[in-house]
Amino acid sequence: MALDTWGDLKTAIRRTLSEPTDETSGRFTIEGLLGWANDAKDQLAAVARLSKVSALAFNAGDTFVGLPSDFIELWDAAVEVGGNRSPLRRGRVAVPVDTTNADTPRIRWIQGTSLSFWPKAATAGTVHLLHLYRPADMTTANASAHGLPFGPPDPGQLILRYTVAIAKLEDGDPEYVAWEKRWERGLSEYSVARLRAVPRRMTLQDVWGVYTPDTRPYHPTDFLRGRV
Repeated sequence: MALDTWGDLKTAIRRTLSEPTDETSGRFTIEGLLGWANDAKDQLAAVARLSKVSALAFNAGDTFVGLPSDFIELWDAAVEVGGNRSPLRRGRVAVPVDTTNADTPRIRWIQGTSLSFWPKAATAGTVHLLHLYRPADMTTANASAHGLPFGPPDPGQLILRYTVAIAKLEDGDPEYVAWEKRWERGLSEYSVARLRAVPRRMTLQDVWGVYTPDTRPYHPTDFLRGRV
């Protein structure tokens, strides 16, 4: 049985832990179990190779844009100014750069939670980022989904293994060791399956076909359809 939503996960986790039917009683709170489940989801997202394109606007004079809150890893970037797109190349900056001159940004680097670029923007535009991302956290709503792609194994089953392992560890139950090993084995299998499904780092040209603006969708799943 696939465990795609928090409702399904909650029921399966509490049943595995022999918790009572009444959700207001038992050794573990629903919020605590949900927190552990989301921890597992984030660890799976780190190897799931889920990618999308985010469009981030900037103004004249800007030297950076903030990274999306779901950002994991950058695969490619492009800049769009006045309807024209061009690659935003990766650079390594060890010293402060000259920000007196303004032009279309050409070089980018990650600095903390921002994507910095050089030269500073002469006019307003958009940075397009092709990046790996983590799905939004599940909430206490039963229909809230983990948003991870199927491996195999089923990521929902792996979330259950991790959550049960942590719960048993918190409870002082020695069975946590066996559950932890099942989680680690499943995480490794999932990582291999996702690497086979998305075997290489993509570029924006893979998604767009060309850098020139057109009417094609930006989302990488249009490029990968049939592979995952």
